[in-house]
Amino acid sequence: MTTTMTLSDVLCTNMLGGLGTLRSVIEAAQKHAEANSIPIEELLEGRLAPDMFTFGQQVQAATDTARRITDRLSGAEASSMPDPGTSASDLLERIDQTLEHIKAADTARIDATADAELKIDLGAGPMQFTGRSLVFGFAVPNVLFHVTTAYDILRHKGVPLGKVMYVTPFVFACNR
Repeated sequence: MTTTMTLSDVLCTNMLGGLGTLRSVIEAAQKHAEANSIPIEELLEGRLAPDMFTFGQQVQAATDTARRITDRLSGAEASSMPDPGTSASDLLERIDQTLEHIKAADTARIDATADAELKIDLGAGPMQFTGRSLVFGFAVPNVLFHVTTAYDILRHKGVPLGKVMYVTPFVFACNR
């Protein structure tokens, strides 16, 4: 029996896993804030350095990238969502909407772009990609950068997180 890994497997597993991790760390932050009488906004507005995004902006960047790349690879116009509110419930709703959007993507169309030539403007002018190079060279590292940075912000703020909390959503995403 031979199993083939497809482009949609790689894209969707990493996007669903990463966004699942964001969901888990926000829930942990809520519990930590409540248990320690810390305003949740103090955690969600945290950043690692003055010139870096806040936690909420990291969530926005991860969800926007996951949504737009999934759209582009499935042949849809890159969609966007309004900027999120700053509350934990706003961020969780944004994550949930993005998760559902990715789950609904046309995986056959994503897989068909593996070797297709794509011209995409990521903000610095149009760049040439194949579907494969877009997923492996931009989408996965970009989303996971924002997920990891969001995780690190909460750890820096004292929220008790661990590697199992980070990794577990990826395990479940593999079994979709």
